[in-house]
Amino acid sequence: WGLVAIGASSFLMMSSDWSGAVFAAALWVGALVAWGWSANRQLLIRVACVSATGVVAGLIVFLVQSYVHEAHGSASKLFGDYYQVWQYRAGKDSGLPWYWWLYRQYYFLVENFSLPLFLLALGSLGVAARTRTRAVEHRELAIFGLAVFFGSLVYQLAVPQASGVHVYYQFYYAIPVAIGLYLAANFFAKRYAPRLKNGSLVVAGLLFLSSALWTVHI
Repeated sequence: WGLVAIGASSFLMMSSDWSGAVFAAALWVGALVAWGWSANRQLLIRVACVSATGVVAGLIVFLVQSYVHEAHGSASKLFGDYYQVWQYRAGKDSGLPWYWWLYRQYYFLVENFSLPLFLLALGSLGVAARTRTRAVEHRELAIFGLAVFFGSLVYQLAVPQASGVHVYYQFYYAIPVAIGLYLAANFFAKRYAPRLKNGSLVVAGLLFLSSALWTVHI
């Protein structure tokens, strides 16, 4: 059932957006780091094959649909149009300096997550991924979160023009931020509120409240 879920999610992600391939690759890298190659070689190969099949199937459906409805049966027009789109999104002729992209990422982070919550989430992922004394499932969650974060960062660097203009490219960080804040809430609840009834809910509520207040401020 896990392989079915991976294949279906890879297909649906790729059908939704090109970044589906990035997520599929990031999840596989996360599995490789979390589980290790030597002890889980066959499983990782199956995961890669199933995930790649889902991505390729989603890409084929997308290309066929574009070929019929947008390119009107012309393969040269289909690939020419998407090559031009890629050139634009990659910022080949934009002339924009690198610090413009960096500033835009900072601006989007502040708008979407608030800088303190984003840094708290990222720091929690790093600590949980490196700490062997943590629960195994927390370490694996953190590794998956970091894999998605770095995969998203690579994707944004590959299309700097688009990710510097459109705020929704930052939404790919929502998965690692959510995992990081969950791990942070769990840690603070166990460390500082062990005697408090429903301590985890209290800490989670505080994080939610801070996020809501930042949203109102923005």
